[in-house]
Amino acid sequence: PYLHQAGVQHVFSSRTADFAAGTLQATAGRGVDIILNSLPAELVAANLKCLAPGGTFVDIAKHATNVAEQVAQLRPDVRYVQFDLAALLAEQPDAVRAWLGEILQKVAAGQLRPLPHRAWDLAQYEAAFRTLQQAEHIGKLVLTVAAQPASGSPSATPVGGRSIRADRSYVLAGGLGGLG
Repeated sequence: PYLHQAGVQHVFSSRTADFAAGTLQATAGRGVDIILNSLPAELVAANLKCLAPGGTFVDIAKHATNVAEQVAQLRPDVRYVQFDLAALLAEQPDAVRAWLGEILQKVAAGQLRPLPHRAWDLAQYEAAFRTLQQAEHIGKLVLTVAAQPASGSPSATPVGGRSIRADRSYVLAGGLGGLG
C-alpha cells in the first residue's frame, strides 16, 4: 500500500521468485532494461527472466558463489556489472565523498527525500531486530543512543546485560544479513 500511495503502479515482492511473472506481464513479455540486483544467488535466475534481451544486470549483492558465471551461462546476451561501493570508496574516496556531498545537498534542498526510517532506542534492539526479521517495516530501522551528559566521566548504557559506553566506538559488520 505504501508504494501504491507513492505512485508506483507495479509492485512485486522479491521474497519469492513470483516477481518474475508479474514483471513480464507488466512489460508485455519484454522485460526490463536494467536490473539492480541485491537478491541472494538463488534468485538470480528469476531476476534474469525479467531482463530484456541485451539488458544490463548490475549486481550489488555480496555472493558466496560466482554469479557472473551463472549470468553468462543463463543469459549470454546480457551485460553483467558488479558494483561494490566499499571497493569504490577505497579506490576513489574523494570522488565518492563528492558524490555523497551532492546527494546531501539535494536532500537539504528538498530535491531528494530521505528513505523512510524508524528509530529505536538501543535498549530496544531486540524489538527492532524482530521487526526486521518479520519484515514489518518500511525503509530502514535505525538504532540510536541517547545523548550522554557532557560533564563527568563517561557513562554506560546497559543493553542486554552489557554496557555501551559513550567514550568508545562500536562497529557491527558482516555476517548478519540485513544488518550493516
